[in-house]
Amino acid sequence: MVETQARPAAASSETRDGVRVIAIHNPPVNALSAKVSAALVDEIAAANILADDYAAEGADINEFLKPPPAGSKNARDVTAAIERSPKTYVAAIEGNAFGGGCEVAITCDYRVAAASARLGTPEIKLGLLPGAGGTQRLPRMLGAQIALDFMLKGDPKSAKQAKAMGLVDEVVAEGDVVERAVAFAKEKAGTKNRASAKSFVVLPFMTAIAHGMVPPEDKGGYAAHKLIDAVEAASVLDFPFGLAREYRLFEELVVGPQAQSAIHLFFAERELGKIPNLPPVEARKVEKAAVVGAGTMGTGIAMTFANAKIPVSVIDVSPEQVERGRKTVADTYAAQVKKGRMSEDEAKSRVNSIKFVGDYNAIADVDLVIEAVFESMDVKKKVFAAL
Repeated sequence: MVETQARPAAASSETRDGVRVIAIHNPPVNALSAKVSAALVDEIAAANILADDYAAEGADINEFLKPPPAGSKNARDVTAAIERSPKTYVAAIEGNAFGGGCEVAITCDYRVAAASARLGTPEIKLGLLPGAGGTQRLPRMLGAQIALDFMLKGDPKSAKQAKAMGLVDEVVAEGDVVERAVAFAKEKAGTKNRASAKSFVVLPFMTAIAHGMVPPEDKGGYAAHKLIDAVEAASVLDFPFGLAREYRLFEELVVGPQAQSAIHLFFAERELGKIPNLPPVEARKVEKAAVVGAGTMGTGIAMTFANAKIPVSVIDVSPEQVERGRKTVADTYAAQVKKGRMSEDEAKSRVNSIKFVGDYNAIADVDLVIEAVFESMDVKKKVFAAL
């Protein structure tokens, strides 16, 4: 869409082939702030079918540090708006759908994800639990054991893994994921597949085992035990009452010392990467790279550049080491092809982007050099002198 103002709205919508598409505009990660949530609620109210373009990264953690203003919206309001609608909803996930973004996606009837997309509920790492219906919908969608494992670990899943779990309906390997979601919405128009309408069974011994596998409440496991309680509630309470239970547990956690400490640490770690009083600078663009040393480390670094589509030259004075490096590169990418993780053309392209050279003059024009020779100060001094 063409921007018509300096600051685009937090969300916008358009109609594509009879399907209403809602897009989030909250760079850099499309966090579900109060502003974005309010815009989404308004757009959903006017929409027939939802395709959630550029999936949301999750709730804005800054908003957990203070009470929300009266009347403000959050991810719960977005999921409630979707839940109330009688229409069919499809989430198009491009990028990361974490936290509240993942909860919005699972509230929809169907999910279409780009192959590069990732989904996750990392709230547990902040001393919280999914608070927009995740503890109630995920068990109904995946079963108690898989849902608990997913939420208690808090680690993201790739689109392929998410599909295998039952979290995603379709993975788009190539092309526009939103266009595919529009087509998917047309195919599924009029059908419903809400997790809230499903039921599941969690046996008492399952929750007992889960409680026994997480740390004690006073040793960092407070949120984990509350999350397990929420999933247990989902199995015995009707959906609206389960939601209410989840909301109460979330509110207890968000004002508690463990969550507040974890949130403080989250921001403190990010501040460590900033240099006070340093004016804005642009990082040098790396278009060519070189690695000195064709051993295990050097070859692995070279393949990392190749995977990032950056041409790289590898220098080593040992012909034997060079041959081993070439063989390692070829064998590694051949194995990727054999496992179906990469096409033959892509593997060939990456192999060809790694050049083994013997002259430092051959890397005179590179933007970045990484030294990966063995641990000898004399050798390292010679390398840097040559560079």
